[in-house]
Amino acid sequence: MGGYKGYGLNMMVEILCGILADAAFGPNVRPWSHSDREANLGQGFIAVDPGRFGEDFAERLQGFIDLMRHLPPADPSKPVLVAGDPERIHIAKCENLGGIPYHPNQFEHAIELAKGLDVQPMRAVGQ
Repeated sequence: MGGYKGYGLNMMVEILCGILADAAFGPNVRPWSHSDREANLGQGFIAVDPGRFGEDFAERLQGFIDLMRHLPPADPSKPVLVAGDPERIHIAKCENLGGIPYHPNQFEHAIELAKGLDVQPMRAVGQ
């Protein structure tokens, strides 16, 4: 069950991205698994100047991020991450590997697709 803050944030997103954008909202949003009608998805953008709220925004934000990263994790084998951390971890993995790791099924699908299109298939680095 969600609390009042999550409920309020959800309402804000629906208002900004659905109602204000003249797009579908709430139960009117088409499920991803259906293609019988236009999705009519909206977007909402807000520009905020943090300097208008105080002079030490960057330091306070960094303090908050540090606080979040040092919370005790629910799973001791996995650290608490903040937005951008998974991407930074993945970029480092790709750099260490010298390329993007693909699941074997993705690679096989790409090879079959290349055959069907009569183009040169991609090849794995080191093969």
